[in-house]
Order: sequence, then C-alpha cells, then structure tokens
Amino acid sequence: MSTPEPTITGGTDAWRTLPEAKRHTVTEAAVDEFAARGYSGASMNALVKAAGISKGSLFHYFRSKGDLFEGIVDAAFGRVKARVKAVRDGTSGAPLEARLAALLDAGFDFVDEHPRLASIYFQVLRSGDGPLARRRLEEMAQLSRQFFAELIADAQTRGEVAADVDPERVAWLLDAMMERLLAAWHAGDVPADRRAAERRAWVESFRMLVARGLAPVNEEIHGA
Repeated sequence: MSTPEPTITGGTDAWRTLPEAKRHTVTEAAVDEFAARGYSGASMNALVKAAGISKGSLFHYFRSKGDLFEGIVDAAFGRVKARVKAVRDGTSGAPLEARLAALLDAGFDFVDEHPRLASIYFQVLRSGDGPLARRRLEEMAQLSRQFFAELIADAQTRGEVAADVDPERVAWLLDAMMERLLAAWHAGDVPADRRAAERRAWVESFRMLVARGLAPVNEEIHGA
C-alpha cells in the first residue's frame, strides 16, 4: 500500500508558504496524475480538479508543468539519498554482501511504500520523458554507483574482495542488476501472500552472488 509522498520541493514563494495540508493535497494529486499518464500525457486540468484548486492557482505555485514535475523528482531524489545514507551508516563495519543486501532491501521498501514514485522513475528511465528529469535520474544512478564502488573498495582493504576486482566496473554491474530487479518487482504480479517470501529469496540470492562472486580465491566467504 502506498504511503504519503514527500512534499514537492521548489516552487514559488506562494507554494512554500502554503499550509502543509494544502501542499500535501496538491502533491498527492500531482503524483497520481504523472504516475498514471507520464509527463507528456499528464493533464493539468485533471490535476487541479483532483486537488480542488484552480489552474491559475497551480501556476501561481509552479511556473510550468515542467517545474512541477521536477519538484516531484527532486523530492523523490531527496528521499532516496536519505535511505542510501541510512544504509551506509547503519551497516558500517558489516561484510560487503550484508551491506549490499541491505541496500537492495531498502530499494524494495521504497518501491513497496512509494509505488507511484517508482512508476514515475521507471517511466522516465524508459522514455526520457520530462524536462531535466533524465539528468536528475542520472544523478541518482551516479550516487548509487559511487556508493557501490566505495563499499567494494572498503571491502578490498579488509581482504573480503579480490584485489584484482575493479570497484567502478563492478559498481556499474551491480547497479544495473539492482535497477532491473527493482523494476521487475514493481511491475510484477506476485500474490500478496508470497511477496514477503519472494523478497527474502531475492535478497538472499543477491547476497550470495556478491559473497561468492567477489571473494578472493580460496578464501572463506563471509556469511556463506
């Protein structure tokens, strides 16, 4: 079940001084519309009707449809960055495979809690639709790859990862793998009574792949 979305960032002074309850209503209506129809197909008329405001008011808060969409993407980006930081700080000192499995778990959490934001993300990723949104999503990907590379390099210093592993190249591979898995999870039709077990199975498979694929030859694998 989706949870309330982070309030849209940016906007004009009128938006930033609007009561929180009203900003929440507009945010929910905007996320609904963009998630259902994509950037190009989203109707501002439908959005303002759902939000209970006039179109003039909407463009008093945001100068354009593009500004509104960017505000949604930026708010989501902030939420993702906070989760990545929490995983990094919360798993400090743990084996690499445990840290990366925790990041995948956080990704599942985000998709399950914010399916509409996930829809917007994967739509933009596939189509590039939406001004500047593609650039922002590339920043998200860079953040993810940098995080992977730092964890791999740190694990190398502790002898968990083979010395000949290139942290940046492996980071690209892991990022692509995780993104594809989360996209499939978002789009998949897993019955509610099986979702928890399926999720645990994917996290464990990912953990074992990292542990066995990156460990030095003839070295004991952490947690295996």
